[in-house]
Amino acid sequence: MFFLTLKKLLDDEQVILSPPTKLHNPPVKFLDPYPKSHIKHGQYKWDVWDIPNEEIIQYMRDIFPKNVSDENDDKVCDFWFSEDCPQIAWIDQETGEIFGS
Repeated sequence: MFFLTLKKLLDDEQVILSPPTKLHNPPVKFLDPYPKSHIKHGQYKWDVWDIPNEEIIQYMRDIFPKNVSDENDDKVCDFWFSEDCPQIAWIDQETGEIFGS
């Protein structure tokens, strides 16, 4: 269910992903975190993983922990904070503002 939901969110442009830090020189495009009218000097830009959504989902399926017993399994918790996991940001549908960490 997770992968289907993520695919839908990506296809509907409700979220963006930054490439995992473990990948070297992944294809990226840069997006401002705020609409042009809200950009302040010195704010960062988002590195957006610029590959087809199908490839992102396949990557996630390939590297997601296997043989997990439940959602609280340590392997899953560790994965979300690993260099394998892309960062996610939400796109405000009204303003285009990007929210993420």
